[in-house]
Amino acid sequence: MISVIAAVIGAIIGAALGGLFSFSSENKKEKRLRTEQFSREYLDLDFIPIRVAVGEIRQLVSSGKVRLEFVAAGYWFPGSGEYFVGKKDQVTGLTQHQLLTIALGFYKRLGYAISKNLVDKRGLDLLSDLVWSATFIRDLCDEIERQAMQYGESKPSWLKYVRQTLKVVPITTATSINPGRPSSDSMHTDNNKDR
Repeated sequence: MISVIAAVIGAIIGAALGGLFSFSSENKKEKRLRTEQFSREYLDLDFIPIRVAVGEIRQLVSSGKVRLEFVAAGYWFPGSGEYFVGKKDQVTGLTQHQLLTIALGFYKRLGYAISKNLVDKRGLDLLSDLVWSATFIRDLCDEIERQAMQYGESKPSWLKYVRQTLKVVPITTATSINPGRPSSDSMHTDNNKDR
């Protein structure tokens, strides 16, 4: 009788451990696939016009030809009036503002996935590519929040997920690209402490 009970308990424990291992393996596989999906999307040829537009806007802001405040005005509701639209992309037919909106949506989706531990941060091979626009995106988020607060509006909820992405971008000396405005210390990432 005792051996039957021991066998049943052993079978239950074995089944539970096997199920747990199977679930863990499946979870890791899904996380890896989701991570690869983000990388493929960002590095895909269809995403190039988006990355180019972000780089062009970043350059316009850093050169002083366009004010960051003007770019940010189009990303919070109800906004402060006019905002930067930019030129139309010849491939997509979208304006630079629309392409930047798509880029911010990508940052938001990635940040959400990071915050919910749905992706493998170490497996995100696109992070080094995000460095090129990270300071601009960070400064843009700061300015969007500043403007919304200045006009008595709540900050857009998606900002927290964009910032979640920026927290894992491998930058050590990010400085503000907006002349005359300090950078946000809360967005600096020190990679040396992770090694």
